[in-house]
Amino acid sequence: MSNSPFTVQELVDHCISFLQDSMSDLRACSLVARSWVYPAQAHLFRDSNLTNSDLTVFENCMLWIQFSKTLHSSPHLIRHMRHLNIELHVAPLSPLSRICAFPFTHVQSVSIKLTGGITEPCALALQRLFSLPTLCRVTLKCSAISENFMQIWERCSPTIRHVDLSCTREKEIRFPLPSLTLYRGAPLKLESLSMQYLGTFDSQLIHAPGPFDLWHLKMLRLGSKVGAAWQELAPKVQRLETLDIVADRRPKALILADFLVASDNSTHPSPQIPLTVSMFPKIRQLRIIFPATATQIVIRRLLQQTLSGIGHSSMIRTITIATDPPAFLDHDTCELLDSLLSGLPMPNLPTLELDMDPLGYDGTILHLPRMASRNLVVCVPPG
Repeated sequence: MSNSPFTVQELVDHCISFLQDSMSDLRACSLVARSWVYPAQAHLFRDSNLTNSDLTVFENCMLWIQFSKTLHSSPHLIRHMRHLNIELHVAPLSPLSRICAFPFTHVQSVSIKLTGGITEPCALALQRLFSLPTLCRVTLKCSAISENFMQIWERCSPTIRHVDLSCTREKEIRFPLPSLTLYRGAPLKLESLSMQYLGTFDSQLIHAPGPFDLWHLKMLRLGSKVGAAWQELAPKVQRLETLDIVADRRPKALILADFLVASDNSTHPSPQIPLTVSMFPKIRQLRIIFPATATQIVIRRLLQQTLSGIGHSSMIRTITIATDPPAFLDHDTCELLDSLLSGLPMPNLPTLELDMDPLGYDGTILHLPRMASRNLVVCVPPG
């Protein structure tokens, strides 16, 4: 019997695991010996990401066609796959349906980026993919949302807990938007939900009957062009612990209280009540991002509305303020922020995180003397 350590399969597996970020080394290992094939392929096919920005739409499509042929001829590779990252242009000859038809047995997360809109065949293909019993995380980015968007979620796996939705082309969003088809499936009990650039579809997605059950939600991220009717949303997310909001570029939406949404029974818009932290009794982390077009006056008004409702029993521990791109907060804004946070009626004040570069942080912290004196201001580098 050989005394070589490479006869011990566990040692071979462990050694090859250190090469998981080097595709060329893993391919070389898979050719060394039969005992090296399985661990090498396990890392090679664990994350299926063929995205290449240098390729044309046609070349990218051909790459995925070749990938689907590989899985068809070598189905044993499917068991290694844990994460799918697909970026395709939706067209009649698109390989999306072919890829979604494979019986993936261990895929835990999928990230789909589609250009060209969601057609009915595309919706059916995604419906099949999202029904995988091992799936727990879904990211879906599309250039336009059509009325058959709900169809995607009707047969989703109940194991899905995290969903990230966005429309990548803001200018394609039209108003008024067509209504989505009626949702006929069981709602997903989500733990985290992120939505961005969805126009007015967001209200149809989070209200019953819809694909998402928000009662168990722990993290909610609302990006640009998402209008939240807080008085309707807050009662459904009482277990929320992390809230991440991006203030819209439109001044009225920035102020949140003035964001107008038409009710179901009337074509006349009705004003929304402002967002306050007190709406979410279990919230621990709040992050607010302001775009470059937000004036300091608007920033101060939103901070006043949002933070003034924090009471003695609040569980909030971290408040993050960020600007996109990173920039200074002026003296008046810092003074208001310092006054609001240092004067909170809480036994333990929350930590203020400033998401900006060190130069901007050094210029900003000078205007936060009360919070800084308690070591409650932290610099978080952008990105």
